[in-house]
Amino acid sequence: MKKILILILVILLTGFVVVNAKEKKGKEREEIKPVEIRQIADGTYFGKTKGILTGVKVEVTVKKGRITKIEILKARGWPAFRKKAIKEMPGRIIKAQSLKVDAVTGATKSSRSILTAVRNALEKAK
Repeated sequence: MKKILILILVILLTGFVVVNAKEKKGKEREEIKPVEIRQIADGTYFGKTKGILTGVKVEVTVKKGRITKIEILKARGWPAFRKKAIKEMPGRIIKAQSLKVDAVTGATKSSRSILTAVRNALEKAK
């Protein structure tokens, strides 16, 4: 019985590693294209990213050519990493008024997913 449980655990962990590797391939080095925020019309925009481990849905509010609010509506990922990114990334983006901000240390994937979702939201405004 123990051997069967160990075998099941090994199969599950192997599947997790394969899925994670597929999501990771190329994403960490992929540059997030900038958006000219000053040209975005006032409004609230929604954006998302897909991913079993890194899916994010955001709401971005723009007023007078500035991002005034970023709300994370939904986020996947490991809770500790996800929470760090959710807590810090919106503030970094708003402060910089740019998507060229550093990822949260230890939460790179979650940070990049948030950046991409914000970019996707702002792209809809064009």
